[in-house]
Amino acid sequence: PVLPPPVVFSQLSLGGADAAPGVAVPYTRRDLEASFTALLFRGEADTTFRYRLVGYRPEWSPFRRERVAMFSNLAPGDYRLEVEAKSAQGALSRTPAVFGFRVVPPFYMTWWFRLGSLGLALGLVVSGVRARLASLREKNRALEARVAERTQELRERLEEVAQKNAELARKNAQLAASQERADRIFTALADALPGTVIDDKYRLDERIGAGGNGVVFRAAHLTLGRAMAVKIFRPMPGNDSAESLERFRNEGNAASRIAHPNAVQ
Repeated sequence: PVLPPPVVFSQLSLGGADAAPGVAVPYTRRDLEASFTALLFRGEADTTFRYRLVGYRPEWSPFRRERVAMFSNLAPGDYRLEVEAKSAQGALSRTPAVFGFRVVPPFYMTWWFRLGSLGLALGLVVSGVRARLASLREKNRALEARVAERTQELRERLEEVAQKNAELARKNAQLAASQERADRIFTALADALPGTVIDDKYRLDERIGAGGNGVVFRAAHLTLGRAMAVKIFRPMPGNDSAESLERFRNEGNAASRIAHPNAVQ
């Protein structure tokens, strides 16, 4: 009868160091090299092997004569290497040779480190958001203070302008009232002037007209015995300056030089 060939490991190493079943190695020793053989008295050279590394790849490798299996850069996790042999007559091992081991993840690949990093990142985000919100609130408070200050300044200026306008209106009203009184006084004076002799030479006989800055009377020159016109200056705002008086005097001098039958001297 053909006996199934039993398989044994002749050497096991992880990261270049010998390893025993069930070992846990650090992440820096994650390269596996396993040597194996079949316990046969005859036909050992014709024996083929296949293997698989559960946790890395569940499929079996093809049957080969090579008696070495190598895996590099294994990720952290639990692994189980299984090896089966097949004799030249086709008999298959009843049970595979098994080597279980674990690659321990580095601290930065552990769940607690990732959870802590996530918490730290979330904390930084929350802190950043809070700092940003605090900055925005501070800026809003500063802006509100500036707006309130400007609003107060504008309110004070408006009140000042309103007070000045009220004062100006009051003065204008006073001036208008004063002008109205002056107009009444001047009108009453003009109505009372006919018959009055001015400077012992000019007798005012009749009021014949009025203008913006004076009242015109028909008059008589007592010394020369001829008719003439006399204009009485009417002081009012806008024509009570020295320039206005000079202009009134020049106007009178110019009118006295007009010689025409229809013009009153």
